[in-house]
Amino acid sequence: MRNGLGSSLALAECGDAGKGNLADPKRFGTVDYNLGVVNGILNVEALRLAQEKGITPRDCSQEQ
Repeated sequence: MRNGLGSSLALAECGDAGKGNLADPKRFGTVDYNLGVVNGILNVEALRLAQEKGITPRDCSQEQ
C-alpha cells in the first residue's frame, strides 16, 4: 500500500470497505475530500499531543 492522497489511488488501496459515509464515490480524492482527511489527521494528532502533555480543556465557567 502506498502512502498519499489523491484521485489516482484505487479505493481498495485506501482501505475503503464501503463503511464510509461519502455519498458520491466520484468525489473520492477531490480537494475537499483530501482537505477533510488532512484536517482529521491534524485534529487527532493535536488531541494526542495534548493528552501526552497532560493538557486538559479549560472550563469557561471558572475564573481565568
